Amino acid sequence: MTNSAPAGKVVDGNLVICKEPQVSCWDHGLLYGYGLFETMRVYGGRIFVLKAHLQRLLSSCDQLGIGTGLSLDDLVNLAGKYVAESEMSNVALRLTITRGDFHRGIPPGLFITSRQLTYLPGHYEQGFSAVTSPVRRNPTSPLVYHKTLNYMDSLLALEEARGAGAQEALFLNTNHRLAEGAISNLFFVRDGIIHTPAVTCGLLSGITRKTVIDLAAAMGYQAIEGEYAMKNLLAAEEAFLTNSLMEVMPLVKVDGIPINHGKPGRVTEDLLQGYRALTLKEEPLTI
Repeated sequence: MTNSAPAGKVVDGNLVICKEPQVSCWDHGLLYGYGLFETMRVYGGRIFVLKAHLQRLLSSCDQLGIGTGLSLDDLVNLAGKYVAESEMSNVALRLTITRGDFHRGIPPGLFITSRQLTYLPGHYEQGFSAVTSPVRRNPTSPLVYHKTLNYMDSLLALEEARGAGAQEALFLNTNHRLAEGAISNLFFVRDGIIHTPAVTCGLLSGITRKTVIDLAAAMGYQAIEGEYAMKNLLAAEEAFLTNSLMEVMPLVKVDGIPINHGKPGRVTEDLLQGYRALTLKEEPLTI
C-alpha cells in the first residue's frame, strides 16, 4: 500500500472508494469541528476490537446529536469491506463522521481512510519522553469524553512537545491532577500496582486503555483507576502510554526527569507482549 491509499466515502449506505472524496464547505464538521472519529489498527487484514471502537462511536453520535442512520452491523460491514477492497494488511485505519448541516440539506458525512504505521521497534526499546502541557483538561466539558474533530488543544500540545524533543504531551486537569496524553492514555506502576487516571478526571475512555486494564487483570496484575498528582507519576517505578496504534509504549522521561532510570520497565514489557499476543487471537477480550 502506498502513502496515498484510496479513501472510502459512504453514500446512501454504500461504500464508494475514491481518491479524493469531497466534503461540503457548509458541513459543520469542517466549519466547527463538529464531528467524531475512531482510529483503529489492522493486523493481518483484521481490525482489532472493531466493534468496541464502533460502539463508542455510535454512543458519542447519540450523545452529540449526530445521526448517521447506520447500525453497528452496517459500520462493521463497511469497515470490513474497505479493508478487503483496499487489500490492506497492517495499517492504521480511521473512520470519520462529520455533522453535516440539516438546515441546508447536507447529511452527515462518513469517511474511511488509512495510512502507514509510524511506530518503530526502537521506540519500544528506548521508550518515549513527554512534556507537560500548560493547557488543562476540563472535566466539566463534554468534549473531553468523546473523540471529536475539535482536536486543536491536543495538536498544539503535541507540536510543542515535539519541538522540545519529546514524543508526547501530558495534560493535567483543572484540579491539577493527571489526565491523559495528547494522543494517548497514561499509566504508571508503583509497588507492582498499575495506576491510571480515572475517566472522571477529564479524559477519553480509550479502547486500548480498557483492553490493557482487562489484560492486566488476566495476567495477575492489580490495576487501579484514581486521581493522581504529577509527583505520583515522577515517583513511579515505571510508566507507559496506550493507544490503538502505539499499543503499549514505555514512558521513560517526563519534563526531563527520568522514570525508572530512563529505561522501560518489566510490567510494561509484559503488557506489551500480552497485548500483541491478544491481537493474534480470534476472540480478543470483550470490551
